[in-house]
Amino acid sequence: MDVVRIVRGVVSSIMFSLVLSGCGPSTFVKTRVDFEPFQGDLTKKTDSGISIERYFLKNVPDEFYLPVQSCDRETQLPIVGIDGKPKLTNELAIPKDTMLEKVSITNNTGHVIRLNSVVITAFDPADNQYDMLDKGQLASYLMQERPCAGTDKLISHQGIIRLISKNTELLPNRTVTGYLIYKPFDMNIPGVWKLSFYEIPVKTNSAGVPTKTVNFEFRSVLKKYQDTYKREDLFSQPIKIATVEVR
Repeated sequence: MDVVRIVRGVVSSIMFSLVLSGCGPSTFVKTRVDFEPFQGDLTKKTDSGISIERYFLKNVPDEFYLPVQSCDRETQLPIVGIDGKPKLTNELAIPKDTMLEKVSITNNTGHVIRLNSVVITAFDPADNQYDMLDKGQLASYLMQERPCAGTDKLISHQGIIRLISKNTELLPNRTVTGYLIYKPFDMNIPGVWKLSFYEIPVKTNSAGVPTKTVNFEFRSVLKKYQDTYKREDLFSQPIKIATVEVR
């Protein structure tokens, strides 16, 4: 699995421990973390004409990848193949160690809603708060992480990714689907993670000042597991024989 965490349906780093016994049977352990829906929490919620649906992603969407020239991130030099030609790899157009949310917002209030006053934020189990990244911040993080040729193409590619942001406008009787991205201190903290939407204006006066707002909160649980696999020899397919939740 990759190091970019995809919410929901996690893509995370995996640690391995391998115990070999000559050429005979062997066992090894993979440690993984997974996001799961919080028990009893809905993935779609509606209040006062606003509906928000949160999707649990199982894979990184294809639109986040772009084939670009490989590079050594330490030397910042391009990597070439044995034929001397540039080597291309499918790279993510967003920084690593980020959380990715996909949501749909439906506006049935009868008037346009602008998200410029709405606060969208995430909380980890330690109650650290994270704001959503805009495209300028995504570009800055990616350039710091990958200061190589080809990164400018990845940054340009971010333009086709639809982010839900303060510039988003919700037209009446329409649904907007897009992504939210944030960068937590530690993606592996077990416990309850929250995604919150504060002060969505559902009613305004004649001057356009909100007279009623609504809030939404979605919860999920990050759990850590250890999967034990057995392999009869180095050439056979490993078989999972046990799974234990690490608390």
